[in-house]
Amino acid sequence: MNDGNPAASLPPLPRDRLTAALALVPVAAALGIACGVTVLLITVFNYMIEPIGRDLGLSRPETTAALSVHLAMLIIALPAAGALADRFGARRVICASAVLFGLALLGISRVEGGRVALYAAFALAGLAGAGASPVTYARVIVHRFNAHRGLALGIALSGTGLGGALLPALAQPIVVEQGWREAFQALAMLAAGVGLLAGLSVGSGKAASGGPAAAAGYTLRGAAQRGVF
Repeated sequence: MNDGNPAASLPPLPRDRLTAALALVPVAAALGIACGVTVLLITVFNYMIEPIGRDLGLSRPETTAALSVHLAMLIIALPAAGALADRFGARRVICASAVLFGLALLGISRVEGGRVALYAAFALAGLAGAGASPVTYARVIVHRFNAHRGLALGIALSGTGLGGALLPALAQPIVVEQGWREAFQALAMLAAGVGLLAGLSVGSGKAASGGPAAAAGYTLRGAAQRGVF
C-alpha cells in the first residue's frame, strides 16, 4: 500500500557505484575550484595591493577597485558559463576557461600604464575564468552522483577553503622576494595547469535530456513528488 502517497509507487533512484574513478571526481573539482576564478584572485589580492599601486602609480582605493571590476565581470559571466556547460558539456568549458584564465593572469602580470589598463586586465580575467568555477564543477557532481551527491558537493566546494588557506602561502613569498608580476606569472601557470587537469578528470557533466531523473525513468512530475531534486 502507498497510503495515498503517489511518491511511494515511484521506482528508487539508482545508487552510485563508488569506484575509485568516481571518487576522484569531487577531489579533482575541489582542486580546480581552489585554483579557479572565484578563489584565486580574491585570496591573494591583499598581498598585491601595495606593490601594484607603487609600480603603477595608483592609490590604494584605485588599486583595490580592480578587484571590484573583476567581481562585477564575474557576476555577468557566470550565467553564460553555465549555459555553455549545458550546451557543450562541463569538461570542454572548464578546460578552455582554465587556459584562458591562466592567460588572463599572465596578461595582468604585464600591465603597464594607469588604472584603465589594470581594470581591463582584471575584467578580462573575470570573463575568461567564469567557466572554471563552482557553477560548472557543481554541474558535473549533480549529473554523476545520486545517493552520495551531498557528500560529493561538499568535497568539491571545500576547494574554496583549500585555496584560501594555501594560495596566500604560495603567493606572498614570491611577491616579497621577486615581485607581484612574478607572482601573477606563477599563479597563471598554477591556474591553467591545475584547472586543465581537473577539467579532464571530472568528465563532461553533459547528461541526456531530462538529467538524472529522466535516466531513472521519472517524469518531471514524478521527480517533484519524490522531493529529492
